[in-house]
Amino acid sequence: MILILGGCKSADEHGSQRRSPSTLREFLLKHEATFNPVRYDSVLALHKDSETRGALNIRTVAMTALPETTSGFRAQILFTQDIDQANQLRDTLDSILPNEWVYIVYDAPYYKVRAGNYDDRTSAARMVKHLSSFGFKDAWIVPDKILKNIPSKPPVADIEAIPRLQAQQ
Repeated sequence: MILILGGCKSADEHGSQRRSPSTLREFLLKHEATFNPVRYDSVLALHKDSETRGALNIRTVAMTALPETTSGFRAQILFTQDIDQANQLRDTLDSILPNEWVYIVYDAPYYKVRAGNYDDRTSAARMVKHLSSFGFKDAWIVPDKILKNIPSKPPVADIEAIPRLQAQQ
């Protein structure tokens, strides 16, 4: 067995290389003078570039109040023990229903995929009928805690716009 200790220093050797307080102060003053926070703010940089080049539109989502919960109804589409199946269905529903919130509820050992936040059973029944038109014939209405004053669903980002923007720079 060969043991190589080259390049290792003791704690005493490390302590001798510490910078003096005046050297640290000079170091900090130098770097504080050249620090530009805008270089590190990617959202601001993208927003500035989108105004000048028009390649990317950034939308801000403002939420005025935290959502409250209340008793209501949701449409349940799937009841399974397979998380991959639940995630795949959620992604499919997100593309089919761009304005609806889709949830995965974990109630060990089952995953339940649900959609919507409805105050009354009639509205939930309309969603179940809408889902059946997309081939989800087994969807049903379930009572659930729903979110009140929920913000509208944010738009899906245009992933293709970002490479175009970087290529122009």
